[in-house]
Amino acid sequence: MKYIQTIALGLSLMLASLASHASPDKLLSHLQHMRLTSISSMSNFFMFSGLNADQKYERRMMKDLAAFTEALEAAKGLVAGGTPSEHMGKIESDWNAYMTKLAAHQKVVADMGKIDITESMALGLLGNNLSASITKAYADVAAVNSPNPTVQQARDLAVLLQEITTQYAALGTAGKTEFHTGEYKRSLAEMADSFSKDLSSLSNTARNASTNLLLDDISSKWSMLSKSMNTQNGNGVPFLIISYNDRIIHHLEELEGMIR
Repeated sequence: MKYIQTIALGLSLMLASLASHASPDKLLSHLQHMRLTSISSMSNFFMFSGLNADQKYERRMMKDLAAFTEALEAAKGLVAGGTPSEHMGKIESDWNAYMTKLAAHQKVVADMGKIDITESMALGLLGNNLSASITKAYADVAAVNSPNPTVQQARDLAVLLQEITTQYAALGTAGKTEFHTGEYKRSLAEMADSFSKDLSSLSNTARNASTNLLLDDISSKWSMLSKSMNTQNGNGVPFLIISYNDRIIHHLEELEGMIR
């Protein structure tokens, strides 16, 4: 009987240990999805407003918002008191401010076919606040419960790529010479150069027999995306860039799953 109790106690401790590791990992995963979908929603709004209320991008935007809400609720379910909970309160506040402005702008575009560029920029600033709050929460959780370094590389690349695409969407549809979203306050050329270098680093770190094809596919699609971006030079509507963005981010998430 005592032996069984000892085994049971050991099993309970092991399960508790696994749960303590699982929750931070899950929380970081939800925060990562919130980072990506919040930035992506801006990209799709710029396309929606810049293309005279194109419903394709309105549907994409609504899908982003639904995915963000799902990740937010899941993240809130993992925290109860303490610093993570405080972060979630700030994120939710910024999210509500962003959503209120976005809904108002969405109606204007639906009714008028377009929106004043200054209004789009005001929405971008609210999006920046939201992105910064999520990134701060992610960094604080990761500081205590560090994810796999290669997983973190893949996640950082996904966020950087989404920032590149969103900035390009703003440039291509609004005719702005410069527009910054999220945490990356750099030009498109600087961001693209960073992505190329970081992707090379990730390939060196993560490459093995099982990841070779996926990494080659990511590199190939990035080459096509960057070539398209350079060809259009901010003057065209970035249909291809958004398509490549979606595929690369999906592949980076696949890679993350293979590494963990």
